[in-house]
Amino acid sequence: MTVVELVVIICIGSILLGIAIPKFIETAVKNKIWDGMSTLMTYESSQLAYLAQRGRIGPVDSTVFLPEPSEYFSYSEPAVGQYKATAKMKMGRFLPDHWIMTRIDTTGGMPKLRRSCSPGDSSIVKRYISNYFK
Repeated sequence: MTVVELVVIICIGSILLGIAIPKFIETAVKNKIWDGMSTLMTYESSQLAYLAQRGRIGPVDSTVFLPEPSEYFSYSEPAVGQYKATAKMKMGRFLPDHWIMTRIDTTGGMPKLRRSCSPGDSSIVKRYISNYFK
C-alpha cells in the first residue's frame, strides 16, 4: 500500500465520519425528546379513557397513568387535564428547564388535545417531533 492510497482511505473515512457523527447525535437528541413526548401521549390516552368512563377529566393519581422515571425530564401536573415534561438537561438546542406540555380541552363536548412548549422552542420541538402540534 502506497502513501497515496493510505491518504485516500483516510480522506474517505474522514468524510464518512463527518456525515455519520452529526446524524448519530441528531438521532440521540430526538430519542431523548421522544422520551418526554411518549410520556405525554400516555397521559393523554389515560385521561381520554378516564373521560370515557367517568364523563370528566381526573387528577393524574386517579387514572391508570403512572409515568416512568426519566433521566431527561421531570413531570408535573400544573392543573387537572394538563401534564408537563420539563427538561433536566440540555438535549441539542432544547435547554434545561424548557418544557413540552399537553392539555385536554373538554369545552364544547368533544375533547381536544392542546400541545404547547416553552416560548421560542416550537421550531426545535417540530424539528425533533414533527407531528407534535398536530
